[in-house]
Amino acid sequence: MINNGRELLDKFHLGSDGYFYDPVILSDADAGFSIRRNYPEEIRYKPARYLDESPDNVAVIWVVFDKKRIQADKPALVPIRCRIATMSIYRAEHWDYDFDDLKCPSRDSVEMSNASPQPFSLDFPSEYFYSTEKNIFLTKEGVSISGIEILNSIFKEHVDSVHLIRGLKYKIQSLKNSAENSFFEVFIKLIKITLKFLFGRTIDEDWKVNSAFRGYPMSAFKKLQLSSIEVLGYRTSKNVIVIFCLLVVFLSFLFLPLDDGSYPSSVLDSEILTTIHALLALIILDEVVPLILFGLMNLLIFFRRKRLFSMP
Repeated sequence: MINNGRELLDKFHLGSDGYFYDPVILSDADAGFSIRRNYPEEIRYKPARYLDESPDNVAVIWVVFDKKRIQADKPALVPIRCRIATMSIYRAEHWDYDFDDLKCPSRDSVEMSNASPQPFSLDFPSEYFYSTEKNIFLTKEGVSISGIEILNSIFKEHVDSVHLIRGLKYKIQSLKNSAENSFFEVFIKLIKITLKFLFGRTIDEDWKVNSAFRGYPMSAFKKLQLSSIEVLGYRTSKNVIVIFCLLVVFLSFLFLPLDDGSYPSSVLDSEILTTIHALLALIILDEVVPLILFGLMNLLIFFRRKRLFSMP
C-alpha cells in the first residue's frame, strides 16, 4: 500500500524523464503530488513568456492515490485520480500581473496568450488504478501501464483539446461525458465559463493543493487588470460594463417614462443620486454576483466530492 505522496511519486519512476519537472507533494491529500510540463512550441496555444523567453504558463498534473474510493468487491485496486490544467507561474505567486516588474511576463505575450485557443482543464477520476497485489498501475480496462505513460496520455489529451480537428471531436465528447457522469460537472463548468466571459474573473490553480476537488480559496479568485477598466473611480470588468449598459437599456425600455414623484423619478432628477445608485448597482453586479457564483461553484464541488465518495 502507498502511504504518502513521496511513495506515490516514487512509483511513477520519473527520474529518467526529461519532460516532467518540479514535483510537489500535495498538502491536502494523504498521498498525492503535482508535476509540471511545458507546452510544445507547435500547438495553437501560446503561453505567456518572460523576458528570457521561458514560459509563464505551464501544464500541471495533479495525481492522487484515492484510498477513500476503494470498492468493496475490488479491495486490491486503488483509484488514481488525476487532473490537468494550465497554470501561470507568476500569478501563483502574485495577485495580478505587474508589467513594471522585470520578473513579470511581458504585456504583449500575456495578451497574445489570452487570444490563443486555451487548453481544456481535464479530470480523470476513474481512468487509472493501482494494484496493491501486483504493485503496478492499470487502466480501467485492466491493461498494465507505467506512471510515465499515464502522465503522457493525460498531457496528450490536454494538448489535443486545442487542435483544430482533434480538439473539436474531443470537446463534443467531453461535454457528453460530463452530462452523463455528473449533474455537478455540467454546472461547475457553466459557472466557470460565466465567471470568465461575463464577469472577467479568473480562477488560478495551485500546484500544492487539489483545489478543483476540494474547492477554491478566495485567493484563487481574481479580477485581472487586463480584463478591467476604471469607471467613476471604480475598477470593474469590461464585460460587466457591457452587461450593465444592456440592463440599463432594457429597464429603460420597460419602465420609462416614470411617474412624477416616484422614487426612481426622484433619483433620476438628481445627478448625485443617479451617480450613487449607478455605482452601487455596478458594484453589486461586479462584486456580489460573481462572489455568489463563486460560492455556488465551491458548494457544487463539495457535493460532487460527497457523491463521489458515496458511490459504490
